[in-house]
Amino acid sequence: MESQLSALGLTGVEAAVLGALVSVPDSDLDELSALVHRGRAAVQKATLRLVRSGLVVAVPSANGASAAVEAQPRYRAIPPAVALGPLIAERREQLAAAEAEAARLSVIHRSIERRDPSSPVEVVSGRDHVGKRFAQIQLTATHELLGFVPIERRDPVVPVRDNPAEREAIERGVSFSIVLERAWFEQADTPALVGEAIAAGQRLYVAERVPFPMVIADASTAMLPIHSEEDDSTPRAAIIHDPGLVAAFIDLFDVYRAAAWPITRDGPTIAFPPADDGPDDVDRAVLALMQAGLTDVIIARQVGIAPRSLQRRLQRLMRLAAARSRFQLGIHAAQSGWLP
Repeated sequence: MESQLSALGLTGVEAAVLGALVSVPDSDLDELSALVHRGRAAVQKATLRLVRSGLVVAVPSANGASAAVEAQPRYRAIPPAVALGPLIAERREQLAAAEAEAARLSVIHRSIERRDPSSPVEVVSGRDHVGKRFAQIQLTATHELLGFVPIERRDPVVPVRDNPAEREAIERGVSFSIVLERAWFEQADTPALVGEAIAAGQRLYVAERVPFPMVIADASTAMLPIHSEEDDSTPRAAIIHDPGLVAAFIDLFDVYRAAAWPITRDGPTIAFPPADDGPDDVDRAVLALMQAGLTDVIIARQVGIAPRSLQRRLQRLMRLAAARSRFQLGIHAAQSGWLP
């Protein structure tokens, strides 16, 4: 009886007590303990819960009983057909609702997960399916998410400002490293959003351009959009599972991250690099010291920046000069009037 009634939410002790009261009505706690071979405290707890559930009632002691016996309540089971019927009906309704929800989730799953397990790439189409798959990738990530966030030239499938899956992943401790396109900072509310992201523990970087939207989860799955010249009205995305392809996209991300500037928060101010319209005063000082033949360590110390910051400045200057080496950068700096 215990195992059968557990489906109705009764514990083993509760089911045993109820069975004993059906067989031996008007029993007290000591008698019930002996009948079900359980401790008195456990039997008392189970009996009181059965009373609250409407399956058992306390009954008056028999006439003529001693004062000691009268002090101990006695219990009787409600007729099972009366007591258990509503509980069974309630469980049936709950199971029917669960079955309907399972069917709904199965339809969604089939609609967004249609791929051959052996295929290195799956393709999803449609705004809803792409958005759900994007959320699924974030929700199933366990330790790291990498991403490109360009300024969208079209209506985005998943707006940056409306991404609850991202917040949930952050709360689970997933590490985020995101490269943003500089044009985002032309939006009035971007600094506030960036400040919230940094406060939540995300590592953010800013680059002049990023090639496309992309997310990489746990170095095992990458997702990026697909654009078709024939039909560009329906959003489509590729979800890549092949280890070699995912590794290639991670390499691409690392290239952009290395050339980007980290965004930091200094009090109420979001600090990010100036626009790429030429060197600033610090850049000019770096170029002059480099021309003088000083080492990177000494240059960084002289201008008061970290060695990694120095490397990022030099990488930016080389991009501006279209230089492939520091020698070419020096020639360009001299010819362009960049030196003091």
